[in-house]
Amino acid sequence: MIRVFHPALASRVGRPRPLLIALMLCFCMLQAGENQEGSTQTAGVLTSSDGAYHLRYQITPIPLKLQQTFAIKVAVFTDAAMTQAAEDITLTVDGRMPQHRHGMNTEPVVRPMTVGVFEVEGMLFHMAGRWQLIFDITRNGETVRAQTALEL
Repeated sequence: MIRVFHPALASRVGRPRPLLIALMLCFCMLQAGENQEGSTQTAGVLTSSDGAYHLRYQITPIPLKLQQTFAIKVAVFTDAAMTQAAEDITLTVDGRMPQHRHGMNTEPVVRPMTVGVFEVEGMLFHMAGRWQLIFDITRNGETVRAQTALEL
């Protein structure tokens, strides 16, 4: 293979172009802005790992934002049609970042509202990235889990 040296091309090789740098900076700023906007994945329906419970949850405020406390209203049912409220259960809620192997810096408070309905306060996602929202349902000493992933 023969390489030909040309002075006009030599000035372009190895030097970053201002337009390329500007575009890269804009892209980075847009990516950072997306994390500031927050997640709009603020409601859902889940089934526990054993299939015995079905949950409906709603997060407020919308959108879910980084470094901002939020609350979750959770309704737990024993049927897929979500007509039979789960009785005699306790609920624990947590948030974890599986890729970072840690959870939240806050400990949420879960309050029963009516049969099978709970309000969770004090949730806070302190880092951008993928979070797991974990719902542990306990009845008669047995705990089962329902979980979902959120991107913030």
